[in-house]
Amino acid sequence: MQTIWSRVTPNFAAYCMAHGAASVEAMIAADAVKYPGGKMAGFIIWNSEQLRRWKQETKWAGGRMTDADHAAYDAWLQPSAQQAEAA
Repeated sequence: MQTIWSRVTPNFAAYCMAHGAASVEAMIAADAVKYPGGKMAGFIIWNSEQLRRWKQETKWAGGRMTDADHAAYDAWLQPSAQQAEAA
């Protein structure tokens, strides 16, 4: 099923939903005001914070993330996005 989030990565969609954005364009516009020096700065900061939380909560061993690690992170990230979308 196509949604307004289908054209972006699941992580960026989660970022948009977690911030209550009605669309990708709305999130980019809001970030352009908040972070005038870098269009994706808000997402990069947020995603880094989420990734740090995931590593702490899952007691990730460290090293280079594998495809399985990325898939596990993406799956972990989605419930918070779905909660934000339902709110």
